[in-house]
Amino acid sequence: MPSLQSASKTSKNTPGLEKLASEELAMHYDKDFGIECRIARFHNIYGPHGTWKGGREKAPAAFCRKALTSTTHIEMWGDGKQTRSFTFIDDCVEGILRITASDFKQPLNLGSSEMVSMNEMMETIKAFGEGEKAALPIKHIPGPEGVRGRNSDNALILEQLGWEPTIKLADGLRLTYDWIKSQLAAEDEAGNDGEKADYASSMVVGTTAPREMGSLRAADGSEGLNQKAAPESPTVAAAKVADKAAGGAPATPGPATPNKPVVV
Repeated sequence: MPSLQSASKTSKNTPGLEKLASEELAMHYDKDFGIECRIARFHNIYGPHGTWKGGREKAPAAFCRKALTSTTHIEMWGDGKQTRSFTFIDDCVEGILRITASDFKQPLNLGSSEMVSMNEMMETIKAFGEGEKAALPIKHIPGPEGVRGRNSDNALILEQLGWEPTIKLADGLRLTYDWIKSQLAAEDEAGNDGEKADYASSMVVGTTAPREMGSLRAADGSEGLNQKAAPESPTVAAAKVADKAAGGAPATPGPATPNKPVVV
C-alpha cells in the first residue's frame, strides 16, 4: 500500500481499495463504538518460517529457493529493474508492538525504507552460495511484475513513534536463505525428490473461493505442485457425509456461529 499521505481513495486498484475500506471500518469502530484500533500497513514481510514454495511466497523466499535449486540459470520475471522494499519479520513484530502501545489511531506504514531492485536482491542472495551456484546467470522471462517501483514512506511513523525498521535486507536475506536451505535438506532426508524439480521456477497461483479458517495456510506449498489438490475442509467433508447418509441433495454447510460483527 502507498503511504497515507499519497493513498488515493479514488484508486481503481482492487486490493488497495479493499485495504482502504478495512482501514475506514476500523477507524469507525474506534470512533463510534469505542473499540481501540491501531492500523499498520505491512510492506512485504519476509523471513524464516514463512511460505517459501507453492506460488504464494514473497520474492525474497522465491529468490532464495531458486538460488539454492537452480543448476544452469536463475529465472526471474521481468527485467529485474522493478524496485521494492522488504521488511524482516523481527522488525514487523517490533513495529506491531510499538504501534499497539501508541495512541496514534491513523494508518501507519510498517516497512523498511531500504529500496532495492530485483536484480540487486538476487545478486545479494547469489553471493550466499558457493562455487558455481554463486556464478549462475539470471534469466529474465515474461511473468507478473507489478508496479515498477514501491517503497515504504516512513516519515509519519518516525514522527509519531520515533522509530522505523532497522534490519538490513542483506542480514534478513541471509537468515531466510539459511532457513530455506535447511528445509530443502529436510526434504532430501524425507525422500521428497518429486517436487524439487519445480523449485527452480515460479508459478502463478490464481485466487480461490473462501475456505474454512486455516485450510489455505495448511495447504501452503501444495498449489500447482504435481497437480496436488488442497485438502478438503472438515466442514465440507462432514456435510458430504451427512448428505450421503440422508440420501438427499448435496448440502451446503452454513456458518458455524450466528452472524455477529467482528473486527480483526
